[in-house]
Amino acid sequence: MTLRIELKPFEKVFIGDAVLTNSDQRTMFIIDGQTPVLRAKDAIAPENARTPAEKLYLCIQNMFLLRDHKRYQGAYLALAAETISSAPVEYPLLSEVDRFVTKAEYYKGLKALRKLIPAETFSTESMPTPGYRPRAAFEHHR
Repeated sequence: MTLRIELKPFEKVFIGDAVLTNSDQRTMFIIDGQTPVLRAKDAIAPENARTPAEKLYLCIQNMFLLRDHKRYQGAYLALAAETISSAPVEYPLLSEVDRFVTKAEYYKGLKALRKLIPAETFSTESMPTPGYRPRAAFEHHR
């Protein structure tokens, strides 16, 4: 599978368990293969997962990026039950999420579950990575 990604300056993207941070210029690249890819703006940092739905999202995110369903299966089942208990009216949506997760279609599950999570929960970090120096800073030291 081929995936074309355009990144804004300093935008981050998760590729499996690695994080790619763009420089200070817009960039486009192509990924070939089956590696899981998730933009940082679609990811929840562990410290931001507070509600049952947010914790469930984080669990599915880890299943997806780390390709480890078995490791997170127990937590997933517990969090799915807790999310249903806290929001029974969302049962149809959570059933859809579960169908995706059961078929290992984690990205689709994340996309569906995102409807229950406030936008501010997701990472919107676009600041430079600590220690980053623009290219021009290196050119002056030649």
